[in-house]
Amino acid sequence: MAVFAQYGELVDVNLVRDKTIGKSRGFAFLAYEDQRSTVLAVDNLSGAKVAGRVIRVEHVDNYKKRKAEVGVWTVVCGC
Repeated sequence: MAVFAQYGELVDVNLVRDKTIGKSRGFAFLAYEDQRSTVLAVDNLSGAKVAGRVIRVEHVDNYKKRKAEVGVWTVVCGC
């Protein structure tokens, strides 16, 4: 998370797991408190190598936000 936190305040992380075995599916949704942070994360981390893996970071337009998260900005990252 430290890699993503350097671009802004993370307010939510949703690590997507396989429902049957509980293993990570290889991607997560991260919510930042402001749009500027999402732009910085996407611009600087998409295609970067983290922990030996190249990651993809993109903006998300249609992510279902919980009521408490209205107004936060979300990106998806995966490898």
